[in-house]
Amino acid sequence: MLELQKWDAEALGQLAPEAIAALYQPSYKFRVSHQKSASHTPFCGTGVGFTLYVLSGSCTVAPDWTSRPILLRAREFCRVPRGGHVMAFPEPTEYIKVLELPEEIWSQHEAAQQTVAADRREDAAPAER
Repeated sequence: MLELQKWDAEALGQLAPEAIAALYQPSYKFRVSHQKSASHTPFCGTGVGFTLYVLSGSCTVAPDWTSRPILLRAREFCRVPRGGHVMAFPEPTEYIKVLELPEEIWSQHEAAQQTVAADRREDAAPAER
């Protein structure tokens, strides 16, 4: 079941790509994708779950072809679960899609960061004589 939510500008500030990205930290664990779509017929997608934020325009989202879609308008968002989904854009729409990356991807980043930090500590240590 998809649950429509409204952006709380009072608590979170104006809905903007930067404000959304700030919610998803550390940033290397997420892919924040700013997209624009012309109006077109529905299309199917599959894969990982994501959160969809509508900046302007509107779109419909359903978990599959047989479910009733929900309509998201500007300043609204919803979590789309892993698996299939159907999206349609009845008008030109600007939106943000946030995906949480699998651990296999971001754990490599953490390992690389730890290696860099260790190398810096070694470089900063006084040379032994």
